Amino acid sequence: MSKDNVLIRVNHDKLEVSLRSHLLVNLCARRLGDTTATVYSALLRSLERNIPRCHDEYVDEDAEIDGEEGDDTSILNALPTSTTLEIVDSLDPSTDLKMTAPAEQKPTKQKREASEEPTMNGAYENNMNRMLDRQTRINLVQQHLQLIADDAAHLVLKISNQGHGEWKVNFPALTRAMIQLELENLFAARFGPLANRIVRILHAKGKLDEKQVGTVGLIRQKDLRSKLTAMQEAGYVDTQEVPRDNSRQPSRTMYLWFFDQDRCRQLVLNDAYKIMSRLLQRVKVEREQVQAVIAKSERTDVRGHEDQYLSKAEKEALAVFRDKEERLLVQVGRLDDLVALMRDFLPLKLS
Repeated sequence: MSKDNVLIRVNHDKLEVSLRSHLLVNLCARRLGDTTATVYSALLRSLERNIPRCHDEYVDEDAEIDGEEGDDTSILNALPTSTTLEIVDSLDPSTDLKMTAPAEQKPTKQKREASEEPTMNGAYENNMNRMLDRQTRINLVQQHLQLIADDAAHLVLKISNQGHGEWKVNFPALTRAMIQLELENLFAARFGPLANRIVRILHAKGKLDEKQVGTVGLIRQKDLRSKLTAMQEAGYVDTQEVPRDNSRQPSRTMYLWFFDQDRCRQLVLNDAYKIMSRLLQRVKVEREQVQAVIAKSERTDVRGHEDQYLSKAEKEALAVFRDKEERLLVQVGRLDDLVALMRDFLPLKLS
């Protein structure tokens, strides 16, 4: 087959892997800083070579894996690993890794003068300096990776000391954590911080009755009931009836509140699709209102000479439209990232 007949296509599975890594790097930057996030990005790039897709439909990735206890290690053992040496080799040599590392002792005047004296074997001295510089970078990368591993988010796990440290990322558990964090942000924005606290309690404790939720969260019964009712009407929480006897009378029935993450993901996805559709429709309507001006500005003889051929009113109308279009498309982009997080990184399991 000749080069002119080569067919190529976009690998959407690898794009999803890259987007997931981008979100993880942003999370690391918010928690630990940009320099540590750069090292974490190099680790994820090294792991991406052995990750064809975010999830496998034939593997159960819903198991909760604890990075410290390691009770269920079947999925964890299947994940790829990377060593500190591989991460150092993939990092840009110009990257300054000392920004968040412990401050080193400054050399004294005698040491500076000794280092500036010419040596008889300059090549040997240069090789030794390069070896020392590499060892310093390895030590700094190890410090950054250990800082990430010690964080409460468990963004990386240390498996062994091979290659100055062998590291692994528990992608299914981290994806669940990012989804939960995004859902909590949505609940806080829509129902207030109290709803966020209630969802965290239900997610951590499981099914609880109203009195238990109030006791754990130190919430007044009146405030708790109003928030639970509002969230139940929206579909984000629900109750399960547990009768105390065979009569099944309401007075003899317990109502346990619970939170289903996958169900909330589906609700958020449905809302996101509707909002994106309306935003794109709004862009279309706004464009139709100034279509004549847009067509005139895109003419070859006008492009680059707008001040000469467009009137003041036309330029103002075009500027207003460009500003509205940019704002609307930015919102569409944010919703697209939300859809990727809720749908593409982890399979939905609805009962």
